[in-house]
Amino acid sequence: MTRRKIAMIVCDILLLNASYIIAMALRFEGSIEPQYLTIYLNNAIIITIIKLTVFYFFKLYKSLWEYASVDELFEV
Repeated sequence: MTRRKIAMIVCDILLLNASYIIAMALRFEGSIEPQYLTIYLNNAIIITIIKLTVFYFFKLYKSLWEYASVDELFEV
């Protein structure tokens, strides 16, 4: 596994978990209720593994990103 793929997986882990926390913060207007935070923390590892497995089977870590560049990002 290349360093680039490892970096993408680490970014996915961080962004997946941050998105759940941000969504809960928005839902509860900045103050996440403790029972919901506890439920999330108890299931965070399982959710992350399932999502990464789905990303792997849909080949999100394959060829598409090998050919993508910053120039393509800004093309209209």
